[in-house]
Amino acid sequence: MRNKNIPLSISLKPIQIDMVVDTDNVVVNELMDLYKHTPTEDWGGGVGIRRYFEDMWHGLQKGYKYFISNPERIANTNQGWIEFCNDCLRCSVLYSVMVGEPLMFVDSAEKRQWLIDFSAKFKLVAEQELLQVSI
Repeated sequence: MRNKNIPLSISLKPIQIDMVVDTDNVVVNELMDLYKHTPTEDWGGGVGIRRYFEDMWHGLQKGYKYFISNPERIANTNQGWIEFCNDCLRCSVLYSVMVGEPLMFVDSAEKRQWLIDFSAKFKLVAEQELLQVSI
């Protein structure tokens, strides 16, 4: 029997990224199985799963700052944005497996509110850039 794909929206707040990513249960289950069953020493060229997570997490923090500062780069046609979102999902699932806590799923109302708040960040960044230019 084939697994049915169920759409999911996952908050990235547990990894300190104020975003929501969309995926499905099949992808999440595949990632969880991978992280649970691959020996820790196989990650990151032998550095181990915790160091692999830390390196990924630091890179994502930088990526998040970049995209917030460059909102025009946030587009489903931008391969960098797509890879960033995919890496965020991977990091979030890995964190969940490492700490033994469930993923933070959001419903449609929570996602809608997040979209409103996320869009407001762009306005704030634009206003700050205008202030810096006018000084």
